[in-house]
Order: sequence, then C-alpha cells, then structure tokens
Amino acid sequence: MKVKAYNIELYYEERGEGDPIIFVHGWMEDYSMWSSQIDYFSREHRAIAYDQRGHGRSDKPQKNYSIQTLSDDLYSFAQNLNIERFTLVGHSMGGMTAMVFALDHPEKVSKLVLIGTDAKSTFSLRIMLWVLMHVLPYNTFAEGSDKKYYRPTEQMKREAAERALRTPRYAAYECFKEFCTKYDIRDRVSNIKTPTLIIAGDKDNLTPVKLNRYLNRQIEGSRMVIIPDSKHMPMIEKADSVNAIMDEFINRVKK
Repeated sequence: MKVKAYNIELYYEERGEGDPIIFVHGWMEDYSMWSSQIDYFSREHRAIAYDQRGHGRSDKPQKNYSIQTLSDDLYSFAQNLNIERFTLVGHSMGGMTAMVFALDHPEKVSKLVLIGTDAKSTFSLRIMLWVLMHVLPYNTFAEGSDKKYYRPTEQMKREAAERALRTPRYAAYECFKEFCTKYDIRDRVSNIKTPTLIIAGDKDNLTPVKLNRYLNRQIEGSRMVIIPDSKHMPMIEKADSVNAIMDEFINRVKK
C-alpha cells in the first residue's frame, strides 16, 4: 500500500489491531527488515512498517534526504493514516529519524525504541563508508553484509543485498551525506523525555556500544540492553531475544 507524505508517496505494510507501533528502517534497508517484529507484535498491536523516501518501493526523489525531512515524512505519514499517538521503533538512520521526530512531536510518541543508532555519526564511520562507496562497485558495496551481521546465514546475505539494491546509488549517497556530515543532535538529545529503550549489538562496529551508552546517559530514565553475539542488525540476528525485550518494554513498563 502507498500513502501520501507531503509531495511523495511512501510504501507501507501493516497488520493487526490495537495500539499502533511504527517501525522505521535504516540506510539502504526497507520495511521488510522488520518482518519478524511485524509477525510478533501484530498479535496484539497495529504493527506498521514503511519504506523511507529513496528506499524500497517508496518514491525516490533526486534530493531532500535530510534527517529532518525524513522526520517530516513520518509526521505526514502518521497523520494520513489517522494515527495520533504510537510507539516508535527506529534502527540506525531510522533511529535518527525517530529521535528527531520525538524531539519535534513528543505528544505523538508514547514509547521510543532505538536500535543501533547515535546522536552523531563517528568520523571513522564517515571515512569508511565514503571510501567503500567510492571504491567498490555499487553491487559489491550493497552486498557488504559482514558489516551488519556477526554470523550471517546465506539467506541473511541474500536478503540484505536485495534490500540494499532497492535503494538507487544517488539516493543512498544523498542520505549518506546528510546523516554522516550534517546530522548532529548532541545538544538536543537530552530533551527527549519519552520512555526510551536502547538496544545495541555487542559487536556492532557501525554504531558501537559506546555511542548507545552515550544516548543512555543523555536520555533521562532510558533503559539499555546489549545483545550478545550480534552486530548492527540484532532485530534479525537475535529476533526472538529482541522481540521479547521490546515486548516487555512496550507492554509491561508503565508509561
């Protein structure tokens, strides 16, 4: 399904009924990365995952990929689906989108779950991604599942490459420029007052545990859980554990 978000259309899928949860994917991913979470949470919730602009089956404009724009897309998306208040789950670049959204629209977010994300990208990550994007053929770069997974299966590798290649190179590069060179909310992140859960893979080199600990210190009252033997995609590598942790936070912890 598609819905209008300002001047573009965003693809989304939803299942279930109840209190809504919106899942926001990361860079060069799409809604399908949340398949395990949609299966799990749609039993008691209205579970919704969408493709951010430039990704998956959503529209892919040439420009305008700032994190603020992605947050504005989310606001319009929720409004057009008549969702007034919801749990917001964001991974990596989607976590950046989620934090900016929670800062701009705190009345909309009942609970916030951040997975493998940060308040500002590290210099080493910026250099690594720039080199990889400019040195490797795009298909080879897109297939770099070893950066995301600790022990990827062949199915994980194949699906990761398929998701990545749904993002054209120009859109991937525009997003990269925005979140790696312009995004910085370190002076604002402590203003997040929404109940927040932070999840980090213990072997994540893209958003290391120390960056998640920083968020944990800055967001008052936040909880942090480190997932063993996982890298940047614990919601896929350790789906059962992550789902149980999220379930306890979303459905058992008081707002």
